[in-house]
Amino acid sequence: MKRLAPTLALLAAAAAWTQVARHANQDLHSEEGRRRLIQMLGAPDRADRLAADKLVAALNLRRGATVVDLGTGAGVLLP
Repeated sequence: MKRLAPTLALLAAAAAWTQVARHANQDLHSEEGRRRLIQMLGAPDRADRLAADKLVAALNLRRGATVVDLGTGAGVLLP
């Protein structure tokens, strides 16, 4: 219990420290903005533009390594 209070205080302070950008995701506030985002995420040339092969090569992974890919979005980097 002695460790719980400082941990909770630290978590509360961290949450209070965060700030939300005023214009974050501004484009998603309109129908047209959401439509553009969907088109971009589903574009046939998206994988080429992201250069997934170069990204994976830069990671210098070894055979058998475990990789966690958080936030893959539409899954364009998935095999």
